[in-house]
Amino acid sequence: MANAKKYQSPEPELAALAGRIREASADELVALIQEHESKLDVESARQALRNPFVTAEVVGILVDAKQLHGSVDLRRDLAAHPLTPRAFALRIVQTLYWRDLARIGLDTKAPPIVRRAAEQIVVTRLPSLTLGERISLARIASAGIFGELRRENQPRVVAALLDNPRMTEGALSPLIANRSASPEILRVVASSPRWGRRYPVRLALCRNPNTPLAISTRIVASLLQHDIEGLVADKSVPRMVRVRAKELSKRRKPG
Repeated sequence: MANAKKYQSPEPELAALAGRIREASADELVALIQEHESKLDVESARQALRNPFVTAEVVGILVDAKQLHGSVDLRRDLAAHPLTPRAFALRIVQTLYWRDLARIGLDTKAPPIVRRAAEQIVVTRLPSLTLGERISLARIASAGIFGELRRENQPRVVAALLDNPRMTEGALSPLIANRSASPEILRVVASSPRWGRRYPVRLALCRNPNTPLAISTRIVASLLQHDIEGLVADKSVPRMVRVRAKELSKRRKPG
């Protein structure tokens, strides 16, 4: 029939609603959410959370919209949002996957207590993650997870951690100084293009008795004279390293 209204599927309608919600002003956003509360979809809810004018009232409506909480993406967004009630955020963060938890740990807009909770949950789940998952986590982890990842005995995990852009020399130092670190792990550190060239790292590797001798005796030659003399005097340093350091020290002294 010529006058019949053309049927429009709900998908375009919902897409249009999500667009209106994303661009709404403060008053418009509240009105839209209240008007369409019963038919909100996940994308519309996520767009509401991204709207810079979102209010605690709007977030409260989304918290109560339990029919949408099957979406991991929405649960993550709600958990990380600063206007989400803390009790709800801390409860829902427990339901997220490790990758979503890692993202919350990196989200500077998320409340600190939620970020710490996300990091702690990741730490408790580490033993159950596969090697591939731990490698992926090490590449993106926040600083709050470094302490546990430093204890890894898998060289590939440590190599990924060394490539993490948030890794610092201070966070790496405990690993190099750890007398329980395996030679394989210390070898990974020494061969790292990013860290193996740093002077404090090279010096710490020379002091660790678990560093492979082929590496530590080679590194000694790159050290400053006063540090070489310090190695000679340090009885906790492996004997072969001290011998090498003593030889170099004698050669460098004038006369």
